[in-house]
Amino acid sequence: MKKFFVCVCCFIMIGLICMACQGRKLAGNFTDNTPSGVAVSGNYPIVTDETGRERELRLGEINTEDTGRWFSEFYFPALYSQVAEGHYYYLRADGQGHYNIFCDRGDWVGMFVVEKKGYCVTGFTECEGNFYALLEDGTVSGDEEDECEGGTAPLLARVDVKKGKAIVVYDFNEPHGYVDLEFETMSWYRGYFYYLERLEEAFPEEDWKLMRIGDDFKHPEEVFTLGTDLQGINGFSKYLDGKVFYVEEKVGEGEIYLYSVDLKSGEKKEVLVYSLKKDDIQSDSWVSYFLLNGIDKDYIYIGNMMIPRGGGNPIVFGKWDKIDLHSIVYNSRYVFYIDREYNIHRFCKDTQMDSIISDVKAQDIQCTENGIYVQEYDEFSNYFDINDHVPPYYCNHYSFNLYYMDLDGKCKKRLTKGSNGKLLVSEK
Repeated sequence: MKKFFVCVCCFIMIGLICMACQGRKLAGNFTDNTPSGVAVSGNYPIVTDETGRERELRLGEINTEDTGRWFSEFYFPALYSQVAEGHYYYLRADGQGHYNIFCDRGDWVGMFVVEKKGYCVTGFTECEGNFYALLEDGTVSGDEEDECEGGTAPLLARVDVKKGKAIVVYDFNEPHGYVDLEFETMSWYRGYFYYLERLEEAFPEEDWKLMRIGDDFKHPEEVFTLGTDLQGINGFSKYLDGKVFYVEEKVGEGEIYLYSVDLKSGEKKEVLVYSLKKDDIQSDSWVSYFLLNGIDKDYIYIGNMMIPRGGGNPIVFGKWDKIDLHSIVYNSRYVFYIDREYNIHRFCKDTQMDSIISDVKAQDIQCTENGIYVQEYDEFSNYFDINDHVPPYYCNHYSFNLYYMDLDGKCKKRLTKGSNGKLLVSEK
C-alpha cells in the first residue's frame, strides 16, 4: 500500500510539472514575434503609438496564408490588376466585347465575351484558378466601348476560358428586387463570396448585412448585421483565418481602431487602438486615409505604418498626406508606394531606406516577390488630378501603358501600350 501511495504521488507531481510547462508555453505563444526588450502585457505584446501610449496588440496567432480574394471594380477593363498566388493578372478589351486575360509579363490566359446584350464587365477576380466577373447593365460609351457605367445591381458570372464565355451564375436583384450593394467589399474566401447589402427601399434606415453565397450560387445567407454604419468594412477589409479584419478611423479625433469579426460566431473583437499625433490628425469628415493594407507574419500594415506583430514602435514610411495611401503594396522585403508627384518609392523593411526607383510616373502599382507592375500616369487623360482636393484613389490619370520592372526599378519592359482607353495589346 505504501509503494502504491508513493507511485500515485509521483504521477501527480509529474502531471503538475507538465501542466506548468504547458502553461509557460501558452503564456509565451508570442515569443517568436516579440523582439528582446519589447514589453508584453499578459499574453499580448505592447505597441507604442505616436503619442507614447502603450497599447495591447490583441491579435494572437493567425494563419496569414489563409486569406481571401477581393473583387476589383472598374469602368475600364485596363484598370483591373491583381496579384494572386504570386502571379499578376490584368485585363484588356478590344472594343468589340472581347475581354482578354493576361498573366505576369504578357502571358495570354484566355479570352471571353459577354453575351448578355447591354451588359459589360465592371468587376473581376481570380479565385483558386477560376475567374469571375461582375456584369452590369449600363451605358457603354466611347468609340472603343471600353467604358461601362453600371446602372443596376450586377450579375455574377463565371468565366469559362475554354468556351470563351462569361456564364451568369447569380442575379443579385433576386430574390427581393433591387438592393443597395457594396461590391467593393466583395471577396472570395473559403468557397464563399462575401458582400454587403441592404434593402434599397429602406434606405437609409435599413441595417447593412454581411452576406455570403456558396459556389452552388443558390442560397445566399446572412453572416451578421452591421447596423446602418458600414463601420469601416470596405474594399480594404481582409479575410484571414476565419475572420474579417478592418480599420475604423475616428476622423478628426486621431483614433484608429483595428477590429476583427469571427465569421462563424459574429463576435467582434477590438484588436488594437492607436492614437495619432496632432499633426497627423486630418479633419476631412467624409473619407478615411488609414486603411488596412494587409497582415503578414511580421507586420500589420495600416496607412503608412508597419506595426510589428511582436510589439514595439511602428515603422513609418513617407508622410500620410504626401503619398497615395491606396497605392501601398508589399512583399517579404519591400514596401512600394506612389507619392503625390507620381514617383514610385521603394521602402526597405530591413534598412528602412526609402528611395525613388524609376523615372516612370505611376498611377498604380502591384508587386510580387520578383518584380513590380506599373500602370503609367498620363497627365492628359481625364478625371481628377492627384493633387486636387479629392482623395488620391478618386484619381484616374491612366495612360494604360503597363510596365514590368525588377525590384530595383530596372529592366523595364512595356507589356501594353495605348492611351485614354484605346485598344491595348500585349507586346510580348
